[in-house]
Amino acid sequence: MGWARGNLSPNRAGDKNFVTPRRLPIGAKILVAFFLFGVLGCILTIAALLVPGGPFAFLWELKPEAKAGFAEIGRPASVLLMLGVGLACGAAALGLARGRNWGRKVAICILAVNLAGDVANAALRRDPRTLVGLPVGGALLFYLARLGRKKSPPAVNGGM
Repeated sequence: MGWARGNLSPNRAGDKNFVTPRRLPIGAKILVAFFLFGVLGCILTIAALLVPGGPFAFLWELKPEAKAGFAEIGRPASVLLMLGVGLACGAAALGLARGRNWGRKVAICILAVNLAGDVANAALRRDPRTLVGLPVGGALLFYLARLGRKKSPPAVNGGM
């Protein structure tokens, strides 16, 4: 069972294969787009890794330190890493789009790992710029945690 408003039920015409879509909160829709953007980034990075000097080589100009980091761990490991990240982002987007609790949990895990990486980069590499993402990541985690809370039913007779 998910957390999105609405029910999955047959439409009025009685077609049992058609279900009415759930109404997702706008925040969940934005997060779906965010994680789909992550999938696109992973696909482009994998293409740039697999075809050095090819049509996606311009990506390394956007973030030269990424190219150096991937070179340090090697092409096969880099492709596998980005494949894993892309699959995780895709799973989060799919689960959130369907209003499923597992999608919310995957999204929380991705964001938590990203925040931990930002803190580690700030501490180990002495790069305070990575701390810029902490408030945003924290806000997203807070939103996702609240998204999963079930509302209690209203009290009968004023709760007495």
